Amino acid sequence: MSTDTAITYRTATKRDLLGAAQVYLRAFPDSLEELHTPNLQPLAIADVLLPAIVSEPDCLFVAEDGGKIVGYCLSPAYVGRIARAAVLHGIIFTWAWHFLTGRYGMGFRSLWAVLGDKLSFRGADRAPNADCPSRILSIAVDPAYQGRGLGKALLRLGMDRFRRLGMTCARLEVRPANVGAKGLYLRNGFRDVGQFQDTRGAWDIMMADLAPEGEAREA
Repeated sequence: MSTDTAITYRTATKRDLLGAAQVYLRAFPDSLEELHTPNLQPLAIADVLLPAIVSEPDCLFVAEDGGKIVGYCLSPAYVGRIARAAVLHGIIFTWAWHFLTGRYGMGFRSLWAVLGDKLSFRGADRAPNADCPSRILSIAVDPAYQGRGLGKALLRLGMDRFRRLGMTCARLEVRPANVGAKGLYLRNGFRDVGQFQDTRGAWDIMMADLAPEGEAREA
């Protein structure tokens, strides 16, 4: 796998969540415009990522350049555990407090849009041939570092984690218009299995079959 030798990769901790959140905000400015959240704060994204690494502490990988986080991949093997972690660890109350005290930089209009989109994702879980607990739930690379192999390396880290855990499939969702990301997924064994709509348009559901660890081949 050819990647930038100046970049290092490692498993993230809670201390890395704000850095990953800043990458998300730089990588997806269109989402902020669509959700009417131009002033969205990194804390909002960090808080969304938190229950995933509470439920599976080694499921977040980051790419670094000189100690600066420039990419990440969130790859929970059991996505259903995330909501339980948010409830059992009281994270939902942290969310509520941070929102009501204005620390997310978003208003009720944006909140309803986000909640509507999250409810739409429940329809994706009912799509034929899309039943898979292992998800590449979020992957992002700082725009200044795109085209250097970071996305591929981060994706492989998530996929290799699934193999180590004995998972047999991986799933993700991607906007059809995101041709760069979709091309990456197609080149690494993913295929289209369905589509669903949220308040902002279509998502493609993609799946990959996982060979056992040690049998995976270079794409």
